Formats: sequence, C-alpha cells, structure tokens
Amino acid sequence: MFEVPFFIEAAALVKSGSSEIIASECLVAFDAARGTILEVATKAYARGRRTLYVRDFR
Repeated sequence: MFEVPFFIEAAALVKSGSSEIIASECLVAFDAARGTILEVATKAYARGRRTLYVRDFR
C-alpha cells in the first residue's frame, strides 16, 4: 500500500462568503464531503498515476 496525495483548496471546502477560513470549518467540511472526495479522487487516479492531482471538487 502506498500514499497518493490529493490537494484540495480550503476555499473549495468552505462555502461561506467569508474571507477568513477557519481550520476547524475545513475539517468538518472535509468529513462531510469525504464520500464525494473519495469518488472524484478514485476516478482521477484511475486515469493514470501522477505526482499531483488537481480537480474541482465542488
């Protein structure tokens, strides 16, 4: 088993219009969207191995 890094911008996780993004909000949002994030990540990974994946998770 090995790690496959995916980066998600904090702004994609937090839907509030606030310019201040709080880490705890991001963690809650990530946990809530975990299924969708995993689905999108799995599809991206299936297209070929890369060192970095960039996708719009919204």
